[in-house]
Amino acid sequence: SNLTKISSFTIYWSDFEQVSPDWSARGGSWSVVNYGHKGSGLNALDNDGGIGGASQYYLNMPLNSYTEFYVGVKLKYAGTGYAGIALINNGLNRLYEVSINPSGSSARLTIWSFNVEVSNGWRLLASSPFFPYTQQWVTLIVRYRNLGNSIHISAEAYSESGVLLASISASSTSPRRFPATYVALEIDGGSAVFDDFVLSARNPAYLTVTGLPSFAYIQVYDVNGSLVGGA
Repeated sequence: SNLTKISSFTIYWSDFEQVSPDWSARGGSWSVVNYGHKGSGLNALDNDGGIGGASQYYLNMPLNSYTEFYVGVKLKYAGTGYAGIALINNGLNRLYEVSINPSGSSARLTIWSFNVEVSNGWRLLASSPFFPYTQQWVTLIVRYRNLGNSIHISAEAYSESGVLLASISASSTSPRRFPATYVALEIDGGSAVFDDFVLSARNPAYLTVTGLPSFAYIQVYDVNGSLVGGA
């Protein structure tokens, strides 16, 4: 069967094969390395120089016009702090963080705010139960929604084989809440490698194919020939 792409909801994506002027750093050391998920990736080393004493690498693309979007990224973390996604305000002094927090052979998925619920301080908004963890590539998918009277954030973490490890959600109703202007990669303690970043108006974990006969089987492969899904 011939397949035709009808629509794509991708706003921005990067496989971090090279340094891009689309990104800016707030603290930390950020460099392209040759040990990404497939090919190169972005290595992050925290130096406490960014917002909230963490380090951010944010996309220079204002997102004020979006009341909802998804962010997906693969990450491999070496440390006992936090690594993941940050949603930042226009003044680059407040944020929401969705992160993986390892502790030995287990980890949890967390949602934090900085300078929102607590002035110039951190507040834990949600935390998953601990799940078994090894230094593998974890796929993190974050959904952001500005509901007017609250900011709602939900997140899912998947193992390298696609098993759901944890899912959480939180709402921020503080008078200091803000519409997300920038999305960033974040590291707070230790080091991490990020790869396959995607910003989308729809959940990037799913691909919809329609119009095929009922007996058809779909397989999706990446550019390296690896099977990534089937239905």
